[in-house]
Amino acid sequence: MPGKRKRDERQSSFSYDGPVRKIGSNSQSPVAGLIFGGIFAFVGVSVVLLACGAFPVPESSFKAPHWVVGAVGGLFTLAGLNVILQGLGVSPNSMVFRLLTPVMLLCFGAPFAWIVFGDSHAPLEARILVGIFFAFFALLFGAAAVIGLNSGLMRRLARDNPQLLERISELEKRKRGG
Repeated sequence: MPGKRKRDERQSSFSYDGPVRKIGSNSQSPVAGLIFGGIFAFVGVSVVLLACGAFPVPESSFKAPHWVVGAVGGLFTLAGLNVILQGLGVSPNSMVFRLLTPVMLLCFGAPFAWIVFGDSHAPLEARILVGIFFAFFALLFGAAAVIGLNSGLMRRLARDNPQLLERISELEKRKRGG
């Protein structure tokens, strides 16, 4: 039996003997980040230029206002910029990312806001459903941002204040039941 088990392990398609990477490690090469992010940024800039009227496109081909099309293009541009910066090794806690993320969320919300509040000719039921969806995710992202900002602030304060660091560790011990 032991010989058979060893043979089955070698034949398993689930075994992997290659290098193991830690989750969250920055193993992306800068070239991959520049290429992949550059593609997204190029597409986004092209859509923004299209919305601004830089390319001759008939007005009847637009099914949404130019500002909505520009916001979607801006979302792609900012997402590409985000990937480029990550590939270059910019810290996710830097001010660039703290400013980039809310602007991306605003660009993401523009089509939903147009459907709910704009002249999208959508039926009332669709506007209500999209409005509920938009409000739910806006609340969810807002709560995540508040929690993230508070935990970052607490970590910075604890780093500079040993008494606060000790108090936080006491609270964590009590929370774990120890």
